[in-house]
Amino acid sequence: MSAKTILQQRLTTEFRFQLNVLRSVVDWVVLLYIVVPFLTLAAFFYVDAWQNVSLYWSDSIPFFALLIVLLILSVGGNFRTHLLEADVIFLIHLKSVYYKLKQYSFLVSAIKIGFSMALKIMCLAPILVHIYDFSMLDTSILALEASMFQFLVMTIRRIYRNTYVRGLMISGAAVSVVLLVLFVPSVPGLFVSLVGLGIICYYHAFVMTRTTSRFYEEVAIEDYERFRYIRLILAYSTEVEKSGGKQASHPAFVFRRSSPIFKTPSKENGLTTLVLKAFLRNKSMVSMYAQLMGLTIGAIMITPLWYKWLVLIGFSFFMNSWLKATFTKLLSNPFFHVVPYDKQITDPVWAQFKKMIYLSSFFVMAIVAIVSTMLSL
Repeated sequence: MSAKTILQQRLTTEFRFQLNVLRSVVDWVVLLYIVVPFLTLAAFFYVDAWQNVSLYWSDSIPFFALLIVLLILSVGGNFRTHLLEADVIFLIHLKSVYYKLKQYSFLVSAIKIGFSMALKIMCLAPILVHIYDFSMLDTSILALEASMFQFLVMTIRRIYRNTYVRGLMISGAAVSVVLLVLFVPSVPGLFVSLVGLGIICYYHAFVMTRTTSRFYEEVAIEDYERFRYIRLILAYSTEVEKSGGKQASHPAFVFRRSSPIFKTPSKENGLTTLVLKAFLRNKSMVSMYAQLMGLTIGAIMITPLWYKWLVLIGFSFFMNSWLKATFTKLLSNPFFHVVPYDKQITDPVWAQFKKMIYLSSFFVMAIVAIVSTMLSL
């Protein structure tokens, strides 16, 4: 069997697998009442952005900020090899087929990255053209430079295993690309981007694909990519119990010393302190809290003037609901079966917990909405 046939079969199998995963959550009701209206509104807003881009982005925001957003959106992804763990028995010994499979897989990955980058640039095109006076050539060169950055980041993650080295190298790559975009003229920037992409593609197509030493690492990447939608669904499913991971012994920034938060000792204050510290030391909860705030800030920044406040109102209701579910989960911890608490103080404790976590996030979102509104006027 040839490498092309193997790749075609595995692409077909994965497509059917991912389609079944999406069908498990996107039934005809969700499709009809959520997906279709969302796509319709997205198309409407995109057309309106070409005509009234000032409602979506302020010309007082420097191009540097938009460039950082584009680079952040370009950080994710992996080069696929479409290897299976069973390939170690037979396929890995057929060197020519094994190498060809990895080369074709890299080509498929590169094409996917190209389409993804084209979609990102297309979404940003109204801002680039009308706010920053980009021509078609300038926009295409920016897409190539951002693609080179994404290829470089994926290569760094593939080569270096140490987290700190990866972070340092990716930071250096980001600074280099920012300097390239901001200070190098269009034609030299195009030349540098093409040369950089050519070197990276040659390295992956003719060097990385001809090795077997990273077989199990590549299989692990394949498993990670194969189940990415399942992880996403489970991450946002409130009915599914999630592991909190490694529990930190101290919060990262606040209340690092395990001392009472309230000066007046009482049952309510004691339980509030316990629940609050448990929340701050749970990495998954803090991460979700930060993600909700980050997504809301991004939505406030890019939506039209009046929609900013609708986003803020929606964030208020959603954050309140999520915090209530989180609070209930914290109180259902097995610890409280061993050390029970007075059920009558649940409401006062919830009020204090909500005041400390919810009001702080709402205050930050309100400031962002006010500043974004002032910049849009």
